[in-house]
Amino acid sequence: MLNKEQYINWLNDFYVKFNINPKECHVSHGGSMLMLGLRELTDDIDLTVSDSVWKMLLDMGYTYKVIPATNQYPSIKIMQIDENIDVHLDDCDLNSEDFLYEKNIYYRNAKITLVDKLKLNRTKDQNDISLLNVYLKSQIISDT
Repeated sequence: MLNKEQYINWLNDFYVKFNINPKECHVSHGGSMLMLGLRELTDDIDLTVSDSVWKMLLDMGYTYKVIPATNQYPSIKIMQIDENIDVHLDDCDLNSEDFLYEKNIYYRNAKITLVDKLKLNRTKDQNDISLLNVYLKSQIISDT
């Protein structure tokens, strides 16, 4: 389990070790919850990377597995880098309002994280869904 400080350090060490520009990656799921302050610990780092980072890791000899498609998600390619980092392939615009930035880490905002959690709808996501709903409602109230 990683707390926020460990998470940030582990991920920034990964960026340095592999010479990766943080603008080519973003964290999701538990990492977003951690970065938003909605969770104190997370099991691992789910890192979504650009095509160029994915290709670089493949060229270095890393392999991936495919998680079959569901009704909500297409199949997903996942590459395990180490015991703490799972890499997913996806290109997206980190300059959009869907992403936040803190301490060299791009991460999904609460709204997109909630959408992801609802799509997955696993038993382990139920508490996160509740936390995200409360968080988003409090943001709406504080904005008015």
